[in-house]
Amino acid sequence: MNSPIRISLAVAAALVVGTTFTACNRGGSGGGGGDSLATFNGDRISKDEYYRHLERMGQVRVVTAQGTVPAPVAGGTLGFQALEDMVNRQAVLQVAKDEGVYPTDADIQKELDFQSSKAPDFLKNLTAQGLSIDSIKDDLRVQLAQEKVITKGITVSDEEVDRYIKGNPSKFRQPKLVQMRWIVVKSPDQKKQVDEALSSGQSFKDVAIRYSLAPNARDNEGRYTTPVYDDFPPVLKKLSDGLSEGKTSSWIADSGGASVKFYVESKTPARNVEITPVMKEEVKRSLARLRGQQGSDFQKKLQKKVLAAKIDIPNAPLAKRWSEAVDKTKKDQASAQANSSTSTASAQ
Repeated sequence: MNSPIRISLAVAAALVVGTTFTACNRGGSGGGGGDSLATFNGDRISKDEYYRHLERMGQVRVVTAQGTVPAPVAGGTLGFQALEDMVNRQAVLQVAKDEGVYPTDADIQKELDFQSSKAPDFLKNLTAQGLSIDSIKDDLRVQLAQEKVITKGITVSDEEVDRYIKGNPSKFRQPKLVQMRWIVVKSPDQKKQVDEALSSGQSFKDVAIRYSLAPNARDNEGRYTTPVYDDFPPVLKKLSDGLSEGKTSSWIADSGGASVKFYVESKTPARNVEITPVMKEEVKRSLARLRGQQGSDFQKKLQKKVLAAKIDIPNAPLAKRWSEAVDKTKKDQASAQANSSTSTASAQ
């Protein structure tokens, strides 16, 4: 969803604004009110302070190829962006109701079972992140609502699925994988430290975490950027071909003046993927979505729902942001319509 539409969508359920952030602040409104989130040397950090800080955050840290770097938040603050996302969800659900395809509880349970059949640890992994079952079901409801609106009236037969699989064999083949770790250093002294650490019996992973200058080496435990062999540069393909599992390369000088050492953890040859009923269902859904998106006016329906909505935002700073966002959306919409009319007239 592009930014203007996302901003417009935020207006659709503005009544949610007060309840959303009020619910977050139920612990109290004072500087130290509410339940404790943590303590630091005995000083308490309350949940109220935490939520208020999140609302006004204008910068976050993101992971890039160059490491962890600060980045500005789209929309100005994290609170505004979060509200925008939450209202987008409400808008999708309302459009699904209008279209008569709002997901039922039975639909949600069926989808939950389907996702679990794809990944047995689906629920376990999400709950480990702190999500409740209700939150997971809410997310699935929004995803299903959007899919049902986009694919309304579209049917994909089993025969079409079989033809697609037969006609696209490369899409159902797992590529050759080489799991590698690497260590990047820039000085002879650093090379010596690495060699001594490896010679002492320390694992390549531990040494990479300690010494490697590669981006995100600490976070990803020294793993190379991709395990897909076909994505390797030619020099790395040649190097990995000459190393068996569990072996370490000699030092290699790169074009930037650094020295690099690789360790081959495992190799997996390319193979055809088993075509299971679950995979066929995935293909069927993908084909339906593709057809639906080609002729869908889903975005227009969402924007129409938003601009026709009654707006009431108790939070003054957020209300001002919403007003500015809506004004911009309407101006952009009017400008696009004017340009379209001009182009049509010129073509005649």
